[in-house]
Parts: sequence; structure tokens; C-alpha cells
Amino acid sequence: MQINEQDFYSFLTVKEGLDKNSVKQCMSRIRIINQWLEGREISKELVESFFVFLMNIRQLKNNSLNTYRFAFRHLVAYSKDRHMKR
Repeated sequence: MQINEQDFYSFLTVKEGLDKNSVKQCMSRIRIINQWLEGREISKELVESFFVFLMNIRQLKNNSLNTYRFAFRHLVAYSKDRHMKR
């Protein structure tokens, strides 16, 4: 499942009312998530494996991991708003 970046950007700015810097950071994380999701359907297990990858393979620190959590929180809100399948 690929996230439509233009639509997601619109959602973040209009519906969520995020600050310009927050939108920029969130969009950079969504691009990475989109690459990772390519050809796969998102699931809880897949998200967990993504975070394991970020922690163990890429060895990201908590601050960096929190930026991905922030993006996923908005992705959940976006999915609910757009009535996407879970």
C-alpha cells in the first residue's frame, strides 16, 4: 500500500494543522515508509518489524525513532479520515 504523498501533505496541513517544520519532517518519514511498504499491505506486525529494523539494523536513537512514531500516528489519523482499509 503506497501513501499518496500529495493527499497526505494536504491532510497534514489542512486537517491536522501542523507547523511547516512538522509537515516537512513527517513527509520525509512518509517517503521512507513508502519505500519500505512497496508491494506490501501495512499491518501491525509489519510496522513492528519496521521499528525493529530501525532500532537494530539502522541503530537509530530514541529521538529519531520518535519522528517515525509521529509519522505513523498521523498516518493512522489519515487512514481513518480517508476511510482506508486496516
